[in-house]
Amino acid sequence: YRLPSFGNPNKSYVERLVAGNALALDHEGLVHSSDGKANVDGHSLGGEENWVQQLQEQQWQAAWGTEIEWWRKWFVTKGIHWPEDYKNRLDPNLELDEEIKAQVHAPKGATVKLLDVGSGPASNVGKVWAGRVLQVTCVDPLADLYAELYKEAGVTPPLVPNALAGEHLTSRF
Repeated sequence: YRLPSFGNPNKSYVERLVAGNALALDHEGLVHSSDGKANVDGHSLGGEENWVQQLQEQQWQAAWGTEIEWWRKWFVTKGIHWPEDYKNRLDPNLELDEEIKAQVHAPKGATVKLLDVGSGPASNVGKVWAGRVLQVTCVDPLADLYAELYKEAGVTPPLVPNALAGEHLTSRF
């Protein structure tokens, strides 16, 4: 199994994962277990399928802090180097993105439902479409953590995401 990459892997995190020789990391970044069962930080990960899934989740959770800090800076600076992006994401009257409109064939008066997966704390796809009813649902696995950012920045985005990872979309939609 190859570890998913979020840029350069954090070696101390990888070293922690392979502690006790429960897992072995080869020169290509492949994870191996001799018995199909692993133990990471004292937690049994069960059979191979189960530990692979848990390993992915642990790696993703390790990246959350970096993601949240990036968005915190984005809110504080009103977009870092992208002030137009900040303005658009918080604009309740932002017209639906032209590229999305080109893919959706909806006559005037139609209701269009759009799912923004991995929206971040504020969607940038648009909130209105002239002559149509646009219903945008946003999901992001970090949605619960974004609530604190909204309080710190004193903003409420027009579309607040629901907490849901893309891997679990079929459980709700």
